[in-house]
Amino acid sequence: MIDPQPYQPMLCPVCGQFEFTPLEATDLLFRECLQCSVCGWKYDHNQIRDPDLKPGQNTLSLNEYKAWFQAQRLKDPDYNFLEATYEATPHLCPVCQQYTFADENSFDICPQCGWCDDALMAKEPDQWAGNANDLCLNDYKARYERRANDARNSYRPLEVGRRECCFSKQETQKMKGLEQ
Repeated sequence: MIDPQPYQPMLCPVCGQFEFTPLEATDLLFRECLQCSVCGWKYDHNQIRDPDLKPGQNTLSLNEYKAWFQAQRLKDPDYNFLEATYEATPHLCPVCQQYTFADENSFDICPQCGWCDDALMAKEPDQWAGNANDLCLNDYKARYERRANDARNSYRPLEVGRRECCFSKQETQKMKGLEQ
């Protein structure tokens, strides 16, 4: 958890290329720490006061981290921590469990149920209806399960702009003006 009391906006003391900006409410709600995307150093007020202090937010002291980052830049002048340490996180669709998204928060569309992959909606399954998906995750699951169990409706994904949603045959006909 980020402690807002000693936090001070500043340039990263390791690389000097990343700005730790003023804290926002979402930083305090969703982040465990603030981390430089260029060098990977995690903001640590105690290490700023004592650059030889370890461990803290970082396993290396601030001075050791500076030396490590300089060595990385000697090997690769374009070294970027996020690019160097990135690993995709494949995961099953949280709605139908039948499709594997290649990465977390990909915003890809599940071809089975039409769910748009959104990590925020997965973390807060009762929130964010109307963002990447028309319903929150729990409501979308309930609708999917209800329709999957309903023998009267054979449903299929209907493309709506970039998004696909799961609609029954009757709902699809109403939307297209083909109601019989």
